[in-house]
Amino acid sequence: MVCIARRTRIPVEKIPSARARKRRTVPKDQLALALGGKVDHVFGYSFILTNLAVTTDERLAEVEWWYRHRTDIEALNKDAKHGAALRHMPSKYHAINSVWAWGALLACAFSAWLQELTGIDHGNGRGRRTLARLCRELINVPARVLRSAGATVLRLPPGEQLLAVVLPRLQQLPGPG
Repeated sequence: MVCIARRTRIPVEKIPSARARKRRTVPKDQLALALGGKVDHVFGYSFILTNLAVTTDERLAEVEWWYRHRTDIEALNKDAKHGAALRHMPSKYHAINSVWAWGALLACAFSAWLQELTGIDHGNGRGRRTLARLCRELINVPARVLRSAGATVLRLPPGEQLLAVVLPRLQQLPGPG
């Protein structure tokens, strides 16, 4: 059994919100010092326990990469289950549930593609919004479609809107052909 420990330097201005998992990797005493303005950075610690062979630095990097991306797959499965209602199979018939499952997985794929195409996920798959959050911030936005002087205008509610970021980026994409 091998324990891989990882220490990450986090500047005070980039300390995540209280609900973020990354914030829980910072020891409480360090966090108190940082939030009190006494230090300008903290260190977050994470550990991986594995029985895979870690004999060289190159192999160590491969094992860490594999585990970090494995959690990405688990996050996608969780998103399909909770965000796309995969846990609520609507019928006692296998064929209907099969279509429901494919629809949930397609919704997750469309969500990931949309975020990748528009660049709202840091461009590397990290920082990706869950399907439920994307629906709340992008799809379930109250807006009005107005037609005036031959032009169609989408009027969004006041404040920052993800739709105002995503829509122009999608419109800049080249068309099929």
